[in-house]
Amino acid sequence: MLNSRADGTPRRGRRKLVTRHILRFRGYPHLDRAYRLMKQGKVQDATDELASYLRRDPYDVAARQTYLILLYEQGRYAETACEATSLLKDESQNASVLVYRALAEQRLGQTAQALMDFRDAAANVSAPRAERVFAANSEIDLLIHTGNFAEAQKAVEGIAREADDFAFYYRKGMVADALGHDVDAQSAYQAAINKAIKDYGPCDSIGGGGTGSNAPESLDRGHGPAACRARNRTPQHRLDTRTRRS
Repeated sequence: MLNSRADGTPRRGRRKLVTRHILRFRGYPHLDRAYRLMKQGKVQDATDELASYLRRDPYDVAARQTYLILLYEQGRYAETACEATSLLKDESQNASVLVYRALAEQRLGQTAQALMDFRDAAANVSAPRAERVFAANSEIDLLIHTGNFAEAQKAVEGIAREADDFAFYYRKGMVADALGHDVDAQSAYQAAINKAIKDYGPCDSIGGGGTGSNAPESLDRGHGPAACRARNRTPQHRLDTRTRRS
């Protein structure tokens, strides 16, 4: 009984808990400065303060996740991937951490690893729907970028029950287009147009020839609203496009 409390908690475990609280208390000034610096937009200084805090208390998961995001925002992708891997040892089901590791791996040119992490995050049923959809869309975009349209189609089918927006149908159309599935592509593009008109208004109202202020930035690369481009993807247009590619 000498080594246990009355409630059964071992004294050694209690000692570790007290020590952790002391370390967190001592590191609090660094944590407080870090968040104040973040509000001021001083990302590098905030990262340094968080690093100082985490050296004292490496068990603060929330602070580590914030540190992870700051590393990624500064383009420190190798460090981001390393920090995410360390976090995942204790937070193996954290889809957000998986996504940040995948994004960093993608930036580092580690496509296979990135695809694996995006896929795992999308398949994590305990993750919020928004995170699963983001991970799935990121996987699809990367597969499209690498020309792996057969796998992209599988990913599209896998997320179909979760996604029902313009971006989903536009990606679905791009994949079907590349695979030569004209009817499916036309149907998907039409669904994308309908969603875009509902959410953003007709092409004319968002500047059909230029970049509409309401158009989704991720799909509008400066060549006019994506919905208007989808409208122009007739079967003949797609045939011509595939002919030029070949």
